Amino acid sequence: MALDTVIDYPCRPKKDLGNGDLRSGTKTLVDLLKSRARAEAARGLAARDGTPADDLPVRLAVLTPAGVAEETTMSVRELEARAAALDPHVPACTNCPANARRAPFGCVGTVTYPVPAAAEQWLLDRLQPPDAIGGALFLQSVEELGYDGAATRGVRARGLFEAGTAPGKDLPANPFGRARVTTDELLDPFFRPEGRLVPWQMLAFLMWLGAVKVDDAVPRAADDGLKLTRLEPADRPKRAKLTLGPSPTDPGVEQARDLLKALFVGWARDTEMLVDG
Repeated sequence: MALDTVIDYPCRPKKDLGNGDLRSGTKTLVDLLKSRARAEAARGLAARDGTPADDLPVRLAVLTPAGVAEETTMSVRELEARAAALDPHVPACTNCPANARRAPFGCVGTVTYPVPAAAEQWLLDRLQPPDAIGGALFLQSVEELGYDGAATRGVRARGLFEAGTAPGKDLPANPFGRARVTTDELLDPFFRPEGRLVPWQMLAFLMWLGAVKVDDAVPRAADDGLKLTRLEPADRPKRAKLTLGPSPTDPGVEQARDLLKALFVGWARDTEMLVDG
């Protein structure tokens, strides 16, 4: 299980995998990528144990032709054969503007469950202070958009986070009267029932974390933030840049970084992001 994201950019692989239906093709793409990942994981475990992997049974949910997920058991060999349907589509990803991870099918991202505590802390550490436009926008979203953390807490209660209690951060005095925030509020947009983020939501999340620059500077004042929000799609890749800091060695944190990359690409290309948490 995982938090899956897809930059909802129309492309030939999605169309072909869905027999002309982009939405169906997107579901099939994610489904096949999961099959490949499960096969790779099973092979890794078998190699560690020194056992043959080809006929090792793997239980997973796969999509039926009607698009319904059904539990089934397949061997590693069968999973790999199934996922081979992806291979003819790899060349189309090379220059795709939605390829956030710069890899085949890089429009698809995954944060594996349980969500690593290190990833939560890395995101929280980036949260901007209330006197910066990013931090103020976050607190405003908590207050006005209902990002109260309830959706995240529901997922956490199911054991899908490594940390049983959300990491928190104390805040200095601020106009919103909030003394403390947690990653439950911060991650709330990803677990809400809408199942998608529109471009302004993606930009907002990046601004909360100081992860986007405009004209080579992270916005601090309200006027600087307006420069970002008023950028037309054609100007976004030219004037805005993603800023994430040094690459970490923790793979959990790397998944969080990949999530921010996808948010930036989705906003820059004015494309929605599908979210399945």
